[in-house]
Amino acid sequence: MSRARLSVYCFSFVIGSFILFQSSLSSGFVSDDWHWLWVAHERRSALPDLSANIIGERTGGSYNPVSSLMVNSLFQAFGLRPRPFHAASIVLHGVNAFLVYLLAVRWRKLFPGAAYGRAAPFVAGVLFLIWPTHVEAVAWMASVPHVLATFFFLFSVIFYLQWRGEGRWSYFVISLISALLAFGSKEIALSLPIVILILEALYQLTSRKRLAARPFVPAFCFFAIALIFVIMRWQATGLWLGTYADQGLIIRVQTWAHTFLTFFEEMLTLGTMRQAWSAFYFDEPRVTILISVIPIAVLVLFTLRRNLLGIGAFLLFFVATILPYIPLGFNRLSAEGERYTYLPSVFFILVVSLVLARLPKPFVRFAVSGALVAVCIFLAAPKIDSWHIASAAAQDIVADFQDHVSPSVMRYVFVLLPDTIGGAHVFRNNIVEAIRLTSADAPRDMVQIPVYLQMDASQYRDEVVRWRSDDRGYFAETAPGMLMITGVDRAETGLLTYELWGYDYDVFSSDMVRILLSEELRQELIAGTAKMLTWDRGALREVPYDPEPS
Repeated sequence: MSRARLSVYCFSFVIGSFILFQSSLSSGFVSDDWHWLWVAHERRSALPDLSANIIGERTGGSYNPVSSLMVNSLFQAFGLRPRPFHAASIVLHGVNAFLVYLLAVRWRKLFPGAAYGRAAPFVAGVLFLIWPTHVEAVAWMASVPHVLATFFFLFSVIFYLQWRGEGRWSYFVISLISALLAFGSKEIALSLPIVILILEALYQLTSRKRLAARPFVPAFCFFAIALIFVIMRWQATGLWLGTYADQGLIIRVQTWAHTFLTFFEEMLTLGTMRQAWSAFYFDEPRVTILISVIPIAVLVLFTLRRNLLGIGAFLLFFVATILPYIPLGFNRLSAEGERYTYLPSVFFILVVSLVLARLPKPFVRFAVSGALVAVCIFLAAPKIDSWHIASAAAQDIVADFQDHVSPSVMRYVFVLLPDTIGGAHVFRNNIVEAIRLTSADAPRDMVQIPVYLQMDASQYRDEVVRWRSDDRGYFAETAPGMLMITGVDRAETGLLTYELWGYDYDVFSSDMVRILLSEELRQELIAGTAKMLTWDRGALREVPYDPEPS
């Protein structure tokens, strides 16, 4: 295929990405976006700190220097204008869809025995472009590491296939460099060496009919590159196997099994059944694991037959790319966390495209493929709209804060801000950084308490929390049974202690929070030198404190 034609295909996928995510171009920054921007602002350089995590600290966290380079560069060039940041994610997503198409084309050339229709690569690229669970990764600037890691991951696999097909060592070197860039974009790309190893084994079995040690030496170079990156990550964060949430690898068999199986649920239901699936799983975990794992194992083993080589291989790749995500977990009440599906979905979508190519008649293939495309667009559109709504809410919160600034107030405490609206992030974290970056005279003493709301897009302007106070602090209560208040079940700070009552440990949420004020904060609220600010009826509002309510 000529380079000119490939360029046209790539451009077409990018244009399609802009059409689908056009509302993101008018969206602002939310939640963790502001921490990325704050670090870029404080660093005052496009170059990342190779000896620290993504937020400039040297203890824990994620180590994504390539993603930091991208965000820092955009910040140095465009400052706090969100459009270029969103445009960069949209372009990357379109290019990734093209690379999925190209991967299918290259796969067919290297493995001609895995026959499928010529339309399958194009169908795979289109499905990747519009797949509903990709919205979070593309619409949320802080998710760009997932999009960037997928770009380099695919680049590496494609050039490895090129090297195996044509034998040019320059392709192998490009594949290795791309692997290192993928690792540096997001640690989840560390599944790449496993994918390359499986790919090499399949190549040896199909081309030489046997396995020998020597041909695997190039594949093991990817493990060496991965080890170098892991050592760099350890020097920067002090973690070998920990995540940004845990400072060590904590084995939680039941939770890990749920995460693993939820990837299949997210793919098979297009991200529509997570809450119902999670509720069923945690009601009967052993039964659910048994009836789920056995069919998955049988399916993978069955599809490894030679005449189904493409489907079987891509299923194995899908499972391999899931592994680094297992300790992280999914939100069990909303679509939050769909970014984790971005990279693994590449291989599931390739499986889908090959299955569609095997349907018996051209008309049936066209009809089923068209129906799936329509369903994907139908499901993706409201998700994209939720991110636009969440962005507007975040901008309103930052703007509304100026109405509460007073010379007599010395301390501002933010509590029960929306974590998500319709699964789209608003302000779980980083309201303080957002105000400091957008206000020349931001107050010094601002604190965000890590307890927040999960809201549906239909209710984000409603009154969903009722407040009352007493001589010890506050109660904040949602409607009975509405598990909207989320966070850890209890936390103590220097200013207050909060406890989530009626806490459901399966979904980490409750319908009531008890806030016990320190004597210092209590007196400040009475004197009017401190303000407690929350989200209510679509705006940032003060929570009045009356120690002796009538």
